[in-house]
This record gives sequence, structure tokens and C-alpha cells, in this order.
Amino acid sequence: PNTGSDALRMQTVAKKVDGGWELNGAKNWITHGISGNVAVVLARTGELLDSRGISAFIVERGTPGFKGGKKENKLGMRASETAEMIFENCFVPDENVLGELGDGFIQAMKILDGGRISIAALSLGIAKGAYKAALQYSKEREQFGKPISSFQGISFKLADMATEIEAAQLLIDQSCYLKNEG
Repeated sequence: PNTGSDALRMQTVAKKVDGGWELNGAKNWITHGISGNVAVVLARTGELLDSRGISAFIVERGTPGFKGGKKENKLGMRASETAEMIFENCFVPDENVLGELGDGFIQAMKILDGGRISIAALSLGIAKGAYKAALQYSKEREQFGKPISSFQGISFKLADMATEIEAAQLLIDQSCYLKNEG
């Protein structure tokens, strides 16, 4: 909480204990933060503001000290719940460290890069749906005895929408290709 996109200031910490790690802190705006069965949790294992001081941990739902918190009341994408996750003296065994200690920030950035492509694809789907609805409406709505799609001003707007959608599709395709190529 209160760090926003500034991941290096995260307040969730993992302290080394016998046989594993003890997590304390909270995470906000987590997709499936209440309903998910497993979470990959980033926690500070080193110094504040040190990108090599963040590690990733696998934490299963039901682990003592791990619970869901407040669910956000979002305007859109309500099927994808967003919630808080809370860790209070949550023990995570050593074998649940994901990758190497200190690699969590780098792992997260790689995942976020791919996730941004997914968000773009989702947005493109919304744009395609809006275009389809606008096109249909322009064919059904009549003014002066003819569909508004026959008016040049409306046609220009629809053509601009189609062009922007096609450009976005190509940009996403290229992004996917580059991501797959490494």
C-alpha cells in the first residue's frame, strides 16, 4: 500500500527464519486476490530501493497468515476481481522461493511486459466491439430518409475508427512476435 507503481518502495517484507521466510505486509489491486488458489508474492528481502532486494515467493491459499482483504468495487471488468492480500507472520518454506533470491523485481518486470500486450489485446477487443456497434447503428439510424452511414461525415468517422483498429491489431501482432522471439 501507498507505493503505487514505485515497486522499489514496497512495504511487504520477508524475513529469513528457520526453514523459510516470514512475510508481513499487504498488497493492493491484486487480480484474483481473494479467489486465487496460489499467489506469487513479491517481498523485500534486502534494502529499500535496491532492485536486487526483492524476491518472489509462492504462497498457497490457506497458508496461515495469508488472507484476502478488501475487494475493489470497479466500474469495469467485474468478472476479474481485484482485491487486497494481507500477510501477517505468514511462513513460507525455502522451497517456495521462486527463482533466485533478489531476482523478484526482474521477474516481475518481464511478466508485466507480457501483461501489457494482453491489456492492449483486451482493449482492442473493446474497440472492435464499439466499432461493430457504431457501424450497425449507422446502418439502422435514419435521417432525412436514409441511413446515417450514407453521410460523408459519418463515413469518415467510421473509416478512421477502422483504420485505428487495424493499426492497433498490427502493433499487437508485432509486439507478440517480438515477445516470442525474446
